[in-house]
Amino acid sequence: MKKICAASLAVVLIFSLVLCGCQAEKSDSEKFIGKWDADVDFGKLITSVVAEQDADMAEYLDFKELKLAVTFTFEEDGTYTLETDEDAASSAMDGIKDTMKDGLRKYLNDLLAESGDDKTVDEYMAENGTTFEAFVDEIFGEEMLDDMVEDITGEGKWKAENGKLYTEADKDKALDDSQYDTYEFSSDGKTVTLLEGFGEDAELAELLYPLVLVKQD
Repeated sequence: MKKICAASLAVVLIFSLVLCGCQAEKSDSEKFIGKWDADVDFGKLITSVVAEQDADMAEYLDFKELKLAVTFTFEEDGTYTLETDEDAASSAMDGIKDTMKDGLRKYLNDLLAESGDDKTVDEYMAENGTTFEAFVDEIFGEEMLDDMVEDITGEGKWKAENGKLYTEADKDKALDDSQYDTYEFSSDGKTVTLLEGFGEDAELAELLYPLVLVKQD
């Protein structure tokens, strides 16, 4: 009887192993399908944009830990959406304004001092019936916030294979094999890291990557 039980158990174990072996591993595209959250640190991007206009000013601006929460949704039909909410964008905009108020004030005061002017930027603002804080708040107001949200959010088409994620923001255009991001999944598949960008957006990716995406439960 014991021999029969042992033999039966062995058969069950072998059958289970065969079934496990027959289950195909998910393709990369299948692993991507779903919603993913990410905190995009775009401090280096803003610093780079400012530096293109005024390299000296950029040295006064320290955009550390300037992150924006976004959500990527990859659909089975090969389409994707990229979203953020206004609260997250507003919080990021507040971080930009705080940095500008500190760094830009010092930059302008140094320029005034170097030119021999003994007044400060705050004194000049007061003469015009405003404050430096109000001046910055006006520049980075609701209109810029709306533009920021519009620029970040979007949709398009995608595919993933062989460690390359291809995306195209225009659904009417075909995916370009020369435009892609490399990626790496964690062992449990719950995170994927975008490592490097290739093609037209390579310089942008260099300022934003590595970017870790965390899959929603």
